[in-house]
Amino acid sequence: MNDLEMYLKNPFANRHIGISKLLAFTTDHVPRLELAGPGGVWPARIAATQAALAAVSNGITSDDTQLGRRKSGKFTKKEFRRALPKRVGAIHVALMARYGEQAAEISECFPFGRTGFRRCRDTTVADYLGALSAGVSARAAELGPELVAQAAALVTEWQPLLDASGAAAANKSATENARRQARSALERELFLNLLALAQQFPGQPEQVGRFMERSLLTRKRPRRSARVAEGAEK
Repeated sequence: MNDLEMYLKNPFANRHIGISKLLAFTTDHVPRLELAGPGGVWPARIAATQAALAAVSNGITSDDTQLGRRKSGKFTKKEFRRALPKRVGAIHVALMARYGEQAAEISECFPFGRTGFRRCRDTTVADYLGALSAGVSARAAELGPELVAQAAALVTEWQPLLDASGAAAANKSATENARRQARSALERELFLNLLALAQQFPGQPEQVGRFMERSLLTRKRPRRSARVAEGAEK
């Protein structure tokens, strides 16, 4: 006798079933339910399954959108940091021209040194730039407004990039969590559909194939060598 517990286990909640397979299975499964006719439990089951399917699809779209934004933000931040040593170096040169190479004013504006801007983590760039901008601004009368503006611009440009990076990380976590929940909901609706089939057709396991194409969940992609051979035959 089979273990009775196995009938209460959701076969669709399987980590080996990829999301693409689950979607293919569901989009094939729903029309099969619709062919069963308007009576009985099927309209309610169809509606619930379609809603869960839509939530998963929307989650994938949202995740892809967020991915594009994260990539764009990372690229912009990377470009800023790549250009930062040269921009900071221009300020350093101006300070040396005004005060001399070993002047105390340079140490006050660059307490972490010039190389610190190249090696520091993103979370400390703001501190480095803030110290530089404050030091230059304190000597505005001697250095002139243009140099002050250059140092201040570095601060105002960097902060939005850092904030966007933190927001993107938070959005990624929230999006992934929502996607997992949507998938779990779809798995549950498919399981309820299977249980509904069992209730409608007790003792008739052959009816499952009428409504559910199992191979869509288990079919593997052919090996590359097999695909190449198939293409050669054509």
